[in-house]
Amino acid sequence: MEESRIAFLHRLINSPSPSGFEQRAQQVIREEMQHYTDEQRTDVHGNVIAALNPNANPRVMLTAHCDELGFLVRFIDEKGFIYFATIGGFDPSTLPGERVQIHTANGPILGVIGRKPVHLLQSDERGKAPKLSEMWLDIGVNNKEEAQELVTIGDIAVGLRGAHTSAFGVDPLIAVAVDVTFTSDHPQTSKHEIGDIRLNGGPVISIGSRINPRVYHMLINAADEAGIAYQIDPQASGTGTDTDVIQVSRAGVATGLVSIPCRYLHTGSEIVSLKDIDEIAELLSRFVLALDAQTNVIP
Repeated sequence: MEESRIAFLHRLINSPSPSGFEQRAQQVIREEMQHYTDEQRTDVHGNVIAALNPNANPRVMLTAHCDELGFLVRFIDEKGFIYFATIGGFDPSTLPGERVQIHTANGPILGVIGRKPVHLLQSDERGKAPKLSEMWLDIGVNNKEEAQELVTIGDIAVGLRGAHTSAFGVDPLIAVAVDVTFTSDHPQTSKHEIGDIRLNGGPVISIGSRINPRVYHMLINAADEAGIAYQIDPQASGTGTDTDVIQVSRAGVATGLVSIPCRYLHTGSEIVSLKDIDEIAELLSRFVLALDAQTNVIP
């Protein structure tokens, strides 16, 4: 991967953007997209939309969500310990001991997720995953008043509305969503259940009821012509990605889904391959360049 792309990736990763609070990551994206697109705008839901040759036919939308998992401050007790709700699907067992930043109006506050030490757990507690209500944020204060000088109660996230409204506004004929997906190349995963998906195996191209079959085959053809190895992920029902809501926008959108293989999904330390990311970028560019006004996406 080129150094400039790695630098952009670092800036993006270091910009906190839990769902509903994506403005910092979006600013990084806006600054980067100015170099490559003809126009940029932000809609009422905060979706960043950048267009290259906006009047071309067919209109193609490449979409990826820029939000991440996070927490919302829910309650501060008398000793200044902070109880929280999660934004997104965390595995609670991965949370104790994690260092966090609480982003406030006056800047970030450092803290750590606390839980009763393992030495003090009862025998029947040790074999159970911790509950969210059994954890708290410790920011090193002595009481509730000190905590309230630094932190305030938060608000809720906005869910999947962004993909739906941005697709309505863009009004594409074709849309390809980019997301991440599970791998089966580490212990305690089953290829029989989730397929043979691995890091460095190339882009993961989905097929299923939410995927337009012509778009799927065009993605496969683009990969074959470029000599890009790829992996196929059958999706029996919903994909859990932007694809699910984009396909029913307006009169319908021909959708595809390309995913980055990712280990340890929805934890504080996910692992992906830069090689896979580069190959997905190459695949998408070749897919788009192969389209023209006569492209037929009717199944």
